[in-house]
Amino acid sequence: MKVCLVINTLEMGGAERVMTLLANEISKDHQVLLVQTFAKRKRDAYFLDPSIVRVSYSDSIGNTSVVDKLVFMRKSIKSFAPDKVISFLTNVNFLVLIATLGLNVDVTISERVDFRLMKEPLAYKMLRRILYPFANRLVVQTSEIKKVCEGKHLNSSVEVIFNPVIVPDISLGAPKYQENLCVRILMVGRLELQKNYSLALEVIKLLPDHFYLDIFGEGVLREKLQNDILANSLDKRVFLKGQSSRIIEKYGDYNMFLHTSAFEGMPNTVLEAACLGLPCVVVDSGSGVRTLSNDFNNIYLVANESVVISRTILNVNENFIGNRKVYIPNRYSLNNVCDKWLR
Repeated sequence: MKVCLVINTLEMGGAERVMTLLANEISKDHQVLLVQTFAKRKRDAYFLDPSIVRVSYSDSIGNTSVVDKLVFMRKSIKSFAPDKVISFLTNVNFLVLIATLGLNVDVTISERVDFRLMKEPLAYKMLRRILYPFANRLVVQTSEIKKVCEGKHLNSSVEVIFNPVIVPDISLGAPKYQENLCVRILMVGRLELQKNYSLALEVIKLLPDHFYLDIFGEGVLREKLQNDILANSLDKRVFLKGQSSRIIEKYGDYNMFLHTSAFEGMPNTVLEAACLGLPCVVVDSGSGVRTLSNDFNNIYLVANESVVISRTILNVNENFIGNRKVYIPNRYSLNNVCDKWLR
């Protein structure tokens, strides 16, 4: 089978992480073309198997015209002649559906977040209604979003496929939850408004001084976040660690995982931390994290309030007795997820 995968970039992000996992796994048995739509090449955050053919809009065309981008995508897809096209992210879905009109190719599009919670331009809502019915299948991440899409008649075939996860087969060991010992909390994600890091800073201020927070990721809010850390006198307790392509190997260094996003689809970082047995304090940001909390007993959902979150962290720190061993439910296994995407 020939499979064409389409996404903006392979920089750090949940959709990019999942796309890379799928691409590498699918390429073991099939030909894979990865089409990147971003006008500027961004630095890859994840490993891509060398057998995968990759074409980027920025490698072929100098300007950022939407028409030129559509022409580039159509030529790339038509030349490869795939059996299946898989597209991630809303804006990419629009481009793919227009670029493949009349090509007689199976197109699967995917919504990666709960779009009801996003502030989107009216054009996005209109384009979903106009273009999404042309896809052969629309993939979402939770049953709740599936019902929403079906209710809006966005596509006649809406399917839930969970994110895959790969974690090292290691034991994190027993956490050292003893009074006055250093408690290290981990956060991972792009430094952007959606991730709600300002709330995390409020939480740390409410915790005792031996609680520390490391934030892995890069983004447009780095300077503002660093200034906020200084303004709140947290520079000795909160640290911006930058981007790491091997972040999952660092999970064992931490006592706890914190996730404060305002909205999410199904956050990979929470899934990975939960699979490794790390206790996860997670703001209830939608059906994705609720689904995860039903599958893992080490995920603690909390309201979007700093006092509630800080109290939960203290309680988990004192009472968590999990075994911190690797556990991956079958519906999140890479083989199982890939099979569903290729159906």
